Amino acid sequence: IEMLRRAKSVVITAHRNPDGDAVGSCLALGGLMRQQGKFVQVVLPKKDVGAPASISGFEEVVDLHDFDFNTDFDLLAVMDCGSRKRICSEQFMLCRPRLGVLNIDHHGAELFGDINVVVKDFSSTGELVFHLAQATGWTLTQQFAEAIWTAIVTDTDRFTLPATTATTLQCAATLHACGIRAAWLNDQLFRQCKPNALQLQARALKSLELWHDGTVATIALTTEDYRQTRCTKPDSDSFPLIPLSVAGAKLAVFFYPRPVDNPLVTRISIRSRVGSPVTALELATAFGGSGHTHSAAAAISASIPEAKQQVKEFLARRFTT
Repeated sequence: IEMLRRAKSVVITAHRNPDGDAVGSCLALGGLMRQQGKFVQVVLPKKDVGAPASISGFEEVVDLHDFDFNTDFDLLAVMDCGSRKRICSEQFMLCRPRLGVLNIDHHGAELFGDINVVVKDFSSTGELVFHLAQATGWTLTQQFAEAIWTAIVTDTDRFTLPATTATTLQCAATLHACGIRAAWLNDQLFRQCKPNALQLQARALKSLELWHDGTVATIALTTEDYRQTRCTKPDSDSFPLIPLSVAGAKLAVFFYPRPVDNPLVTRISIRSRVGSPVTALELATAFGGSGHTHSAAAAISASIPEAKQQVKEFLARRFTT
């Protein structure tokens, strides 16, 4: 809190391929800091943002490619980023702002900040910003409350994931009391799908595979799938939930190229249910990734068929021991 109070100019950023929690927590902290008379720049790769780009305040975000890294500023706040290698540009960590780096996160893979506000397996970074605002006495306007709501509902999948606690729901109730447009936000975030994104979803459904007597469900999308449907990664942000919706599935894996035009690097987005023999985090960690117990990700330097085989072999060893 003292670091934030001392700062007169702040740059706020987050991880690559920013999701709702990254965008929402950045906009909320940025707005709250501006409210205190600070000069704030929220910097994100805007083309990589999907549905959360619809929330109020996103128009003020500076695109990563337009940001001048020679700019002098007092403080760098990195939101929702488990490690320095996940920051949307490595150039940020080459900057040395006067007050240093503030790391606000709920993953905790690496404490890379000069000050680290990290609560592992908290529902979202947005919820951390909420408690920060409460502690400082900052006023939550409707716009800031909507940004935090976006962060929470996207990272908890609308309050359905195990990280949702009584405190999370109390936070949500307070945000509701600020007059947020909850129904409108949920519609924008979860029910607005472009026709070509539906075509991509159809391809994902067609790729469904069941392993280990249906306890593991997988889907995969190729570079050609993205190209032929004219889609980008944000169009498939919700797709890890597709295999998880299969009855009896305990572990769900979504394979896709990263970036979508590079078929030689496969990203795996993983979800698991309570009671799964292998959690999402265990699988991600085995391939150098990170995340939460039941929601995690990793990258494999291999094509999708090769990555599938590697994951299959790992799970075969775990399911037979």
